[in-house]
Amino acid sequence: MSASRSLSTRAPLAAALLALVSLAGAAAGRPQEDAWVPVDPIAAATLARADGELERALAGGAGAELAWTRAFDAWGEALRESEPGVLVDLGPRDERGEPRPALDALLPDPDHGALRKQEAVEYAVLRRLEALPRPRAARRGAPGASRAQRGAAGRAEDARARAADLARREREYPASEAALRAAVERFELELEAGRPAQAASWLTRAERHARLVDPERFAAGLARRRAALDALEIAPAAPAPVWPDARELVPERLHPLVLPDLRKVPAMARIDPPAGLAFLADGRRAVQTSDRVWLLGAGVEDRSYQPWAPAREHGWPWPVTAERPGRDWPLLPATDGEDLYLVAGRADGTTSNLVQRARPPRELEIPELRWTLGGDGLYVGDARVADLEALLGPGLWEFQPGPLLVDDLVVVQARQWSQVEQDGLRQVNAPGEARGWVLALDADSGRPRWRRLVARGTDVVRDLGLRTGGGQLLRTPAAPPVRVGGYLFVGTHLGVGALLDLADGRPAWSFHVARRAPEEAAWADSTAPIVERRPDAAAAILWGPRDATRLYCLAGELDLAPGRGALLLHPPLEVPEAERLVGGDRDVALVQGRAGARRTLSAYELASGRRYDSIFLGREEVFLGRALVSERKVLCLTDRGLYRFDRARELYLEAVTPVLLDGAWEAGGLWARGAAVVALAGGELYEFRAR
Repeated sequence: MSASRSLSTRAPLAAALLALVSLAGAAAGRPQEDAWVPVDPIAAATLARADGELERALAGGAGAELAWTRAFDAWGEALRESEPGVLVDLGPRDERGEPRPALDALLPDPDHGALRKQEAVEYAVLRRLEALPRPRAARRGAPGASRAQRGAAGRAEDARARAADLARREREYPASEAALRAAVERFELELEAGRPAQAASWLTRAERHARLVDPERFAAGLARRRAALDALEIAPAAPAPVWPDARELVPERLHPLVLPDLRKVPAMARIDPPAGLAFLADGRRAVQTSDRVWLLGAGVEDRSYQPWAPAREHGWPWPVTAERPGRDWPLLPATDGEDLYLVAGRADGTTSNLVQRARPPRELEIPELRWTLGGDGLYVGDARVADLEALLGPGLWEFQPGPLLVDDLVVVQARQWSQVEQDGLRQVNAPGEARGWVLALDADSGRPRWRRLVARGTDVVRDLGLRTGGGQLLRTPAAPPVRVGGYLFVGTHLGVGALLDLADGRPAWSFHVARRAPEEAAWADSTAPIVERRPDAAAAILWGPRDATRLYCLAGELDLAPGRGALLLHPPLEVPEAERLVGGDRDVALVQGRAGARRTLSAYELASGRRYDSIFLGREEVFLGRALVSERKVLCLTDRGLYRFDRARELYLEAVTPVLLDGAWEAGGLWARGAAVVALAGGELYEFRAR
């Protein structure tokens, strides 16, 4: 049966089961949030049936062996009949959606948050297999797996079909040698293709299957592959930052971010977003402002170009307000050293914004466009090669700030709204609700390698009506995605955060935050979550969602072992005076915020909630944009200077470099490379030399 036919025949039953599962969730005390995640009700019902059989098998007796068989058959059915990556609620449930107390000891909930968490069907099955005695899990882990392994050799000659077949076998036959060998082969294919981050995802899957099949037999081979991968993952040694130990920061040069025949207009402060910066390999600084990309330094003439210029010149659709995305929309360019990857503009009611790859101009006045995705399609150079709806689906799309480069992928979040035709134009239908997607685009072609729907939800706003005389999409942008080993963490700011497998977007888990009321203060900007990795512990993710008042410290890896794998490393912490998360780790969070009427840099101990502050800034003095954080120091920019604080001495103020800045206009904050410290504020780039 084809996938499309299978989905169509399942639709009526899925709708009925979805209603029942929703009612059961409400009865079981599920938090009533306005965020929806793509839970598969049929897979959930199949897992509930398997859990019932598992209860009977564990109880023993005459029918125990038959119950074991039915439980494993149901797990296989849940995998075969569901689409890859669809979600189910965490923990064993009955047909009414309520917990099964008899299985609590086998599948405990270490942080008592199961009602706020979901996981992919494949991980739900693996979690149950991990909890079983090893001989039982290995012997019965994968009905039909041996047949799949024998028949795989001659099936998939084409490389793409072969990779898809390996992925299917790894998913459908967990805890089997067939799944293990499929994951190892995909690991080797990705490594040969020069994609170590995606290879890491497949090696982690292989290690999970090996633990359930025969850990001693496969340990040496997997250890050799892990060592080879770790050697490749070691980044070239970057010069250590000089500013933490510098005696002083000396102003070196100034680049105005304004054309010679224009001047800065104070009114722009209300509509221009924070500028962003990326360092190119040739030493130039690429700065993205609301309407231009500036190329500065490295001993060449300063240049600039408009990302939207090709749309104008070639008649491509583009939003009428593309150059004024608003002050809440950060500009976060990315680079591989040679090319720039940008999200430019915001969608309006009819037209999508764009994500673009371009080679910055050096001698020429115009950039060399590699590809542009947005408007009404995918453009390679100047030619339109694909329709946007055919690539991504119908509706209005808005690419979110902060593209992330991983291997040969450009990972970007996107929002999707449905549209209706009105007066001959397509208009947004129900602008208060959006679908939050994660797109993994091929860096060479711009085409989606995979895409995953994470959540559907609303923004936390006071008014969704007309503003300034016309319809307007007023959305808080999503947080930039961040890499966590072989995973991606995404904060949708639609009520949900999720950890996705980098190889195919499979959700390791999704998590519902406790959303704030519209009148409560929000985090000041969509700061990227902070990832901390230690050799002796799992990765940790610090996340301050803009649609919540709390600070979350989450586990950045997937541990399916029984009684382990707590998602919350600390209870969510209320931080009522915090405005911007600037750094930290699994123990301490560093935030810029208020202490009454004055601003201060604060440290929060996540275990105890204890807070200690730096000195207070002067009256009316404000922080500007991102800070620089090292293991020992913090460098912050304000509209009156650069402040350096000592983390080891409870944020003691060590040095101040006075600089008078216009704090309102495009204040992006601080960046550093080697001895250079770069500040973006007041529509200008200030460069300091640390010495």
